[in-house]
Amino acid sequence: MKKKYWTLLLLLFQLNAFSQEKDSVIHYRILIKFESVCCGVPNDTPLQKLIHSFKKKNNLSKITAYRIGPLGREGEYSLGFNLTELKATQRKKITLKIKELAPSLNDKGKVTIVENETIVRSSLPSNGTIKKITF
Repeated sequence: MKKKYWTLLLLLFQLNAFSQEKDSVIHYRILIKFESVCCGVPNDTPLQKLIHSFKKKNNLSKITAYRIGPLGREGEYSLGFNLTELKATQRKKITLKIKELAPSLNDKGKVTIVENETIVRSSLPSNGTIKKITF
């Protein structure tokens, strides 16, 4: 009886580890990192306005992003975009617009744009979360 119990327990543990491993790696087409230099992170209002205007101009119902953070002591976080709801030409356009906007966002801290980035959930800080945001 004990052998069956331990075998079942081991099987459940392996299945749990496999499912966590599968869900722990997330790929983003665009990752926008809001980093602090000394006094907090840059304001993301211009980015939100850009996304809302792009959505309106292209007759899109939604654009989904994922807020990853907190990543540091001063509120650092990242916004990850999969852009699966956009066509290929729309993806290119919004990527270019975000890259053009990025230098103007460097008011308090620093904004870094990374394309085709993979995030591993286990590499996040212990209080780090990933929350879905719909624009």
